[in-house]
Amino acid sequence: MLKAQLAITVLMALCSVYATAADRVKAIVNAEVILQSEFDNALQTANLELGKLGQPIPSDINQIILRELALRSLQLQMVKQANYKVSTAELTQALANVAKNQNLDNIEALKNQLESAKQGSFAQLQQDVEHSLAIDALKEHMVGQRIKISESQINEFLNDPKSAGLFAMRYQLASILVKPSNMSKLELASPLAQRARNQLDKQTTLDAMTLNTLQNKNARVLQSPPLWLTSNDLPPLLMAQVSILAIGETSQPIATPDGYYAFKLLAKENPNEVIVEEYQTRHILVLEKKGLPAQSAKQIEDIYQQLQKGSDFATLAKSHSKDPGSAARGGDLGWVGKGQMVREFETQMLATSVGDFSRPFKTQYGWHILQVSSKRLNDVSEQSKKDKAYQVLYKNQQQLALEDWLGELYRNAYIKVF
Repeated sequence: MLKAQLAITVLMALCSVYATAADRVKAIVNAEVILQSEFDNALQTANLELGKLGQPIPSDINQIILRELALRSLQLQMVKQANYKVSTAELTQALANVAKNQNLDNIEALKNQLESAKQGSFAQLQQDVEHSLAIDALKEHMVGQRIKISESQINEFLNDPKSAGLFAMRYQLASILVKPSNMSKLELASPLAQRARNQLDKQTTLDAMTLNTLQNKNARVLQSPPLWLTSNDLPPLLMAQVSILAIGETSQPIATPDGYYAFKLLAKENPNEVIVEEYQTRHILVLEKKGLPAQSAKQIEDIYQQLQKGSDFATLAKSHSKDPGSAARGGDLGWVGKGQMVREFETQMLATSVGDFSRPFKTQYGWHILQVSSKRLNDVSEQSKKDKAYQVLYKNQQQLALEDWLGELYRNAYIKVF
């Protein structure tokens, strides 16, 4: 835990590092260097953060800081070798989150604040955020290659009674508790419980005035705001009544050792039943020619004009599309659901009527026109359960796989400390 905190501290410190003419090399990491100023700044920030947390400074803090700086350098070297680029949209969103965390309205306000304190600091922040996003993508890729989860492991997880909570029914409930002043005379609170139940049925949320009118010398009425609960969160006595409610229905008062409960069912979800809308989609892809964006835009517009005149979509896709996976099939992508395509493609797909085609639009891959041939509701419940099981198993292995990879990366590097 302490090492994780120090790793975060190192990243924070990097946001304010500036080399000076008199700076010297602290360490060599393969073909890159760590400057003394980077190390000093990271060390100072780590000491301050540990002090705020009330934690002692470890005796090997110098080695921990150097290791984290070296690992960051090694990962950035891999990013550079792979020529990985963070998208403008990703970087903009990350900077917007930084601004929000600083209680600033937008990125421009963040820039003004940083630049007023020190010229060039916003550019440094941009670079550090971009590096962090690239490292996160690299980690995800490298860790993903190391984790292997078999079908038998997934089935074993699903058959384990311990996993039942993951697939339990979820209920959104508004509730009241009528608590008698004397629990040995529970029956005296029964009339009040019925009145309170009737008010809950009408209002869902009882205002202060209503609550005040319901109180009497025999009992008081307590209200809980609407909550999402699973079948594992309530005692069997209460769950038996909740499970038979229709949405919008309110239970009769239920006598318990705590008093009378009443529940109003606002919504429910069955995680074992997942029905998704899917679209049978074709597309034509025109790659943007380097240095000739206008030429690509004209080509996709020409194709669009042919479609408007009645040309067959599949025939044009076979002739013009540069998508190697679908062009030979007339641009057919099969059945596509939400979350499977990039944002721009999905937006156009959802907005296109069955039997129609979209206007030309651009994604990171180039220019597209898509056609929606059909639409259906598909039951993917079993696959959804398997996907959830995979995610849990993956997360259980993720941290160990990351530590193993970083350890190998560090051991296999040339690192010389001065």
